[in-house]
Amino acid sequence: MLEHNVSIAGHKLPTLLSCRDLGVTISHDLKPAEHIGQMVAKAYQRANIILRSFLSRDVGSLDRAFDVYVWPMVEYNRSSGPNR
Repeated sequence: MLEHNVSIAGHKLPTLLSCRDLGVTISHDLKPAEHIGQMVAKAYQRANIILRSFLSRDVGSLDRAFDVYVWPMVEYNRSSGPNR
């Protein structure tokens, strides 16, 4: 990684490996791996909460809950890839 010493009014700005802006994590190398990993982890968490919360195992209800609570988060700021 290339080090830059940037300062404003004599105060050195910190060097970050990643930054979150508008819900998207941007890494220092501009690769999406960190952002994708975070989104996958959140999607698993929400899907598991749905499975633990619903007593019914009706596929239609579970699919609807997934579409409402998980899928919008996965699809937010998605630039390419297959559609669901």
